[in-house]
Amino acid sequence: MHSGKLSESIIKRSVLKEIHAKNPQVASGAGIGKGAAVLSFNGGVLAATTTVTLGEGYWGLIGIHRVANDIACMGGQIAGVMMNVTMPSKFHEKLLKEIMRQSETVCKELGLQIIGGHTELSKAVSKPLISYTGIGSRRYDISGKVRPGQQIALTKWIGMEGAFLMNQYKKKELSERFPRQMLDFAQNCGRWLSVQEEADLAAECGVSYMHNLSNGGVLNALWELSVYSKRGMTVDFKKIPVRQEIIEMCEFYNMNPYRLLSGGSLLMTFEPECGIVSMLEENEIPVAVIGEVTDGNDKILVNEDEERYIDVTCRDELWKIADGEVLGNEKENINNA
Repeated sequence: MHSGKLSESIIKRSVLKEIHAKNPQVASGAGIGKGAAVLSFNGGVLAATTTVTLGEGYWGLIGIHRVANDIACMGGQIAGVMMNVTMPSKFHEKLLKEIMRQSETVCKELGLQIIGGHTELSKAVSKPLISYTGIGSRRYDISGKVRPGQQIALTKWIGMEGAFLMNQYKKKELSERFPRQMLDFAQNCGRWLSVQEEADLAAECGVSYMHNLSNGGVLNALWELSVYSKRGMTVDFKKIPVRQEIIEMCEFYNMNPYRLLSGGSLLMTFEPECGIVSMLEENEIPVAVIGEVTDGNDKILVNEDEERYIDVTCRDELWKIADGEVLGNEKENINNA
């Protein structure tokens, strides 16, 4: 096919025909000849966007959860998502349908609607390039004021997003190395990528800051928290919640789980008397207090008697698989995160 917009017939049968989920806040959604959607919100409007580069084949699962989580972390609830889909000039229409069906499935699970977007063919890409923009309404006012003495906590476990994708991309190889129950856990990680429930509970309790873990894992998220707040921190390495299944999978591929895609885990700061920890525990959401905000700039990671500084993560560990890199002869010691 020639580069440029997809034909109207393809858009109708492989894009619009796959959109079914509805959200009551969407007055007018996707359609031929519509350059924008109409939404009706009572509160402030929130928006977030992402392009799925890590997560090939699972664009909807990764992309939609990511923008929904980013909006949830600002005290909001996502209502709709816009998709920008650029396909290679030579492509099978069934792949476009699969992208739409997968995105639609996640939308139904989260109760939101695909409200529009753009589709195009281009010789500039060799694989589908998909961006998602989520739009929602603000339900809670998150102050964003991070102060010394506040506690730092994480929900669930780090590395879930990466473990799920690792299992998808290396299923045969992993099945020859690890027991079935470990791979079942990795598969289930794909069901735990939303932070909406814990974000709502945290907002009700008055937490000051929330951040959904993603590219670069927990260490990058902690670095970003420090940059955002202009504060330092002291974090207990041993208290960072990580499952043994994820550690073993990462060791097999010479990866550091603390720098691995970690969507589904929520980073929070709050006053000690906030009550969010007990609230999450009452709702059976795993949570761990891992450190404290400090007055200064030092970002300190404490591992028993050893202290080191947290550095910015420039590259997520999953790229080692995505880029087809071979395993090294020596595995990195994860305690030297």
